[in-house]
Amino acid sequence: MEIKIWENEYEDGMFNYKIDNNKPFKSQYFNFGLKDKDCFLIKTIDNDIMRVDNNREVLPNVGDEILFRIRKSLKSNIYEVINPIIELKINTSEYSNKYLNYKIWYPVKSLRNNIDGNNQNYSLNINDIIKLGKRKYLVYKLHFARGREKENINDDDFNKNNNISYISSINKNSKSIFNFDIKPNQYKIINNKNSINNEKINVVNEQQFKNFIKNENKSFSESGDDYYNDNDNDNNNNNDSKSENEDIKCYSCLNSDSDKNNPLICLCNCHSYIHYECLKKHLLSKITVMENFKKTVKTYIFQKFNCDSCLKPYNSRFRIPEFDKIYELIDLTLPEESDYIYLESLDYIRDNENIKIIYIAQLIDQEITIGRQDYNDIIDNDTSISREHALLRYNKNNGNIFLEDKNGKYGTLVLVRGNIKIKKEKTFFQIGNTYISMELKDK
Repeated sequence: MEIKIWENEYEDGMFNYKIDNNKPFKSQYFNFGLKDKDCFLIKTIDNDIMRVDNNREVLPNVGDEILFRIRKSLKSNIYEVINPIIELKINTSEYSNKYLNYKIWYPVKSLRNNIDGNNQNYSLNINDIIKLGKRKYLVYKLHFARGREKENINDDDFNKNNNISYISSINKNSKSIFNFDIKPNQYKIINNKNSINNEKINVVNEQQFKNFIKNENKSFSESGDDYYNDNDNDNNNNNDSKSENEDIKCYSCLNSDSDKNNPLICLCNCHSYIHYECLKKHLLSKITVMENFKKTVKTYIFQKFNCDSCLKPYNSRFRIPEFDKIYELIDLTLPEESDYIYLESLDYIRDNENIKIIYIAQLIDQEITIGRQDYNDIIDNDTSISREHALLRYNKNNGNIFLEDKNGKYGTLVLVRGNIKIKKEKTFFQIGNTYISMELKDK
């Protein structure tokens, strides 16, 4: 095992893939014999790698970091890297960019320019997370028209063709790392026949809105219109006590009626409820749509994909376990008659506001370019992304979409979502500013 550490570490956990001989990095080597047991590799605060056997208590100092654990298989003499990310799934409501930066990433191309010359393609899967520089994107959908599905890349394909990444087969069989479930106190289902019909409400100013919240059974004095319903009032008088749900209303439409298709939800820190459909409409009002010059890629930019009051970022989707139903907050018109890939940004915070970017790229051409320059199909102008950073190559015959790096300075990476078996072929991965290559040798 060879480990390279780039000492000029960025807080975003990046590694410079264009290191030359004038900018050296630390290198360390480790060997593991067949008699060795489980062990940990720890990066110290001084950027040194330390090995700690599993039979000793692991007590890293302040600032030290456990990179990963190596385990020997009980059935064979094969070693594997235990990936902590499959044990600690992310709750998107508490999403941490730093959490992902220091997990195991697979470089689509190994180190180049005076270091290594190996080059492997990566076949994209649904739920893959791509990292370009410091930007991360989720492969949310791979849609193929006419019911055709992509062919799977497995270990046999890797053994036959060393140019196909074996990490792709690991991710193919791994689930999403995200936990979309919301808690029971974050949604309400209210079937209230006594609620005021939404069509009768015409809020014309802030004072009327406050009056309505204060007493829903009184008319709005400033408008002169009578919103008072005699039948509803009689029913209310027959109720000796108010239920807890009677005071809960959607702060957008001021109605409380809801069902499982349109529940009242509370996804921020304001403790205010809004209808699922009302929130979708509100978010769509913030959208900006752009197209590339070939009209094959649409870019949807949500300038404020967060609560307007407390600024807490919204999840793009959530699941209510009681109904076993996933609710999408982003409702886009998708080109269902065409093959396309759906990429969604994960961590774009600017001025304390969450900016959500969606790329819908139709797979018409065989190549989709990604980079900072305007002539690319997918454009991201972040300074950590190179002018021509990466490439999506589409194979229409088998439906596979290969991700390739175009010599980006900070690399093109894919998050590893499973354990990595150490093979005779070199396996490369990155953790923060640490680059690791390992292989299994006969002796």
